[in-house]
Amino acid sequence: MLHRIASATMEDNPLWLVVLCDMMTNLMLFFLIMFAYNRQPPEARAAFAKAFAAEAVIDSSHPPEVEEALPPDPGETLRALIAEGKLASAVELLETEDSVRVRLKNEILFPSGEARLGPDSQAPMAALARLLAQMPNTVVVEGHTDSLPVRSGPFQSNWELSVSRAHAVIEALAAGGVPPERLVAAGYGEFHPVDDNNTPEHRARNRRVELVVLRAREDL
Repeated sequence: MLHRIASATMEDNPLWLVVLCDMMTNLMLFFLIMFAYNRQPPEARAAFAKAFAAEAVIDSSHPPEVEEALPPDPGETLRALIAEGKLASAVELLETEDSVRVRLKNEILFPSGEARLGPDSQAPMAALARLLAQMPNTVVVEGHTDSLPVRSGPFQSNWELSVSRAHAVIEALAAGGVPPERLVAAGYGEFHPVDDNNTPEHRARNRRVELVVLRAREDL
């Protein structure tokens, strides 16, 4: 509290004397409290000390250590699920730092110039959809073609054809239970071949769809 003293009183009561009186009063109150405390029986002193103990209001126990939960690695998950579903003969896994690429093999082929999945694709596609539905990762579906130019039909270029192939696979995956919001379509035309286009067998390999399963940090 701030004491305001008139200037006429300051001559008889200097400021240092007022401060000294306040300090002496506080000391007297302190010693009176200590005297009263020592006059209490041991039970009362123990209760008084417990009331002012820091341990009563501060939790000193150590919290249990919680290990940071790491997202499952999509590569390990896919390998396990593919082995469990016996799909090793239908797909090929290619891992990078950012993603896991699922390359569909000969069991899922497109006839040249078409965007319809082949007749042998239904069972492998349904199995892949069941696997991917169990994972939270985003999946980029990439369509690819061979190098033969589009001469007729509904498509104007191999780019358009490759996007339609990716879309056909997306529809199959969504029908098999993969959430559509996790699926992205991309078309690369004939510009990312995995083999030369000099034989029918090599062109068949280039007519493909690859499923790029993005790792968790890429999903942000």
